[in-house]
Amino acid sequence: MVALHDMKGDARRFMDRCVECENLDALYMLGMVEYFSCNNLATALMCLNRSARLGHIGAYYVVSIILLLSGSDFRQKGVTLLSAMKRSGEYKEKVNFYREKLIKFLRSATRRNPKVLNGRPACCTNVRHRFLASNASSLVGKDEEDYVFCDGCTCDGELAYIFEQICSV
Repeated sequence: MVALHDMKGDARRFMDRCVECENLDALYMLGMVEYFSCNNLATALMCLNRSARLGHIGAYYVVSIILLLSGSDFRQKGVTLLSAMKRSGEYKEKVNFYREKLIKFLRSATRRNPKVLNGRPACCTNVRHRFLASNASSLVGKDEEDYVFCDGCTCDGELAYIFEQICSV
């Protein structure tokens, strides 16, 4: 399979047409490639936000992760979005599905945005919470509610789990 960022000719025209027609999955995949492989935040967020507005839950999830990784100006928006998704009965299972899909994508990426692996932001600003939640990555997807102290802790646990999974390969 040809990577999205290496597509040429008919394959590229097909993908571009899918994006033009606002195909949810095409926008979602292109957004992930643009950020996680090409380090193009503006294009990634444009594609993912379009897909999310059209109802793609995975796009909401990936936008929240990108916001968490994109510096202090965006981090609180990511904390708010991800923690709301994880608290929602409607979205909780879908978050688990799209987390695993993101991990699989990152493991198979031939090019990775260095910002993704180099930065592990702390979303929780409470030092005591960070100390108590230091093992939260092993609890993601389990009864994490018993070990999470705030929305920031939820996001720290999520990021720790993702980094642990992509770095263990």
